[in-house]
Amino acid sequence: DRIEAQFVSLADKFDGFGFIEEGFAEFVSQTIDPSSISFVNYGFPRQVVVGYWLTTNQDIPLEVLWKHHEINGRCVAQAYPLRASFFFYLEQEYGRDAVFKLANSQQKVTEEIFLNIFKKNLSTLVAEWRPWAIDQFNKISGNEQILKTWQDSTPIKFFPRCKPPFIP
Repeated sequence: DRIEAQFVSLADKFDGFGFIEEGFAEFVSQTIDPSSISFVNYGFPRQVVVGYWLTTNQDIPLEVLWKHHEINGRCVAQAYPLRASFFFYLEQEYGRDAVFKLANSQQKVTEEIFLNIFKKNLSTLVAEWRPWAIDQFNKISGNEQILKTWQDSTPIKFFPRCKPPFIP
């Protein structure tokens, strides 16, 4: 019973927890080494990669990534940069301490965590993030050529691209 109760507790937390855990991990990775040649950016600017998914309407809504962590593996090309961008947005708008508070929270992981830390719900934060991310893309000089090089010269061309519906 005790093991089953722990499993249920983890299952209750996993979707939102996975969103935060993976988003924060990618945020930290890109903060420490922005020019890393590892997946999925392969050394290309995050803003260009995210801009591609958003401007071509091939992004996975962050609310879907929040609720359905199980799609993470098959939608990795989209999920990782989108979540990382969201965490960079949160850092810019609310500060690094708020991002660390989100990542280190001991409360049950529900969408309420955003209200507690950022005083806004997840949908509002996502609605504010999207134009911010597109603006970041538009500020990169030569973004279209950089994007073409990213698509043509990196292993991203072999990754599956998830399309709606995103949930199994």
